[in-house]
Amino acid sequence: MRGREGPGRQKAKRPGVRRRAPALASGRPGSRRAKCSATEEALAALTSFLSRCGAPASIIGGIAVIAWGFGRSTLDIDAAVAVPGSEAGALLAGLKSAGFVPRIPRAAAFARENYVLLLRHKRTGVDVDLSLAQLEFERVALRNAEIRRFGAVRIPVPRPTDLVVYKMIAARPRDLQDVEELLARGLAVDEQRVESLLRDFDSLLDLDRVGEWRRLLERLRADP
Repeated sequence: MRGREGPGRQKAKRPGVRRRAPALASGRPGSRRAKCSATEEALAALTSFLSRCGAPASIIGGIAVIAWGFGRSTLDIDAAVAVPGSEAGALLAGLKSAGFVPRIPRAAAFARENYVLLLRHKRTGVDVDLSLAQLEFERVALRNAEIRRFGAVRIPVPRPTDLVVYKMIAARPRDLQDVEELLARGLAVDEQRVESLLRDFDSLLDLDRVGEWRRLLERLRADP
């Protein structure tokens, strides 16, 4: 899985659990609230297109975390759709008609190789990374997505267990902090399923996400 929340968008922070999450800010035009409204507009356009597309799809990344009740800073959109890389060109053509333009030249060719379309919502300027789901885990997670609210918009997001797996696979400091926050809030996360899926992923890419997961759980359990 590639293209999750884009490198360089968020400064790395040391993982840690905050017991109280800040609410999304509101204020005058040009403030963070105005930027969130732009994100909501882009989200509405994207989810409308994905629902018409017919393939299983979901909003993932930081916006999905916010939709589950954790206030954190993110203004760009990460999403996933169960479409093969060979259909990237047709998907891009449909997205253009829905108001999304490529952020790079030869975006369809890039997506066929890297399984992510790098887009921008033309009207708001909000960036979108749309991953083309290839793994069975992803397809199941997208089919089982639940509808949650992000501001005024209703969006499909992965269930907590699947969202934790997405975050653990990415495993950047921001992702690990998100996992700790989600677990600390007491959301229903199947820890054994998380470990099983991470073990499968480790076997594919010779990583140690299972070890990272176990260490994260140990940190949480040691926290008074």
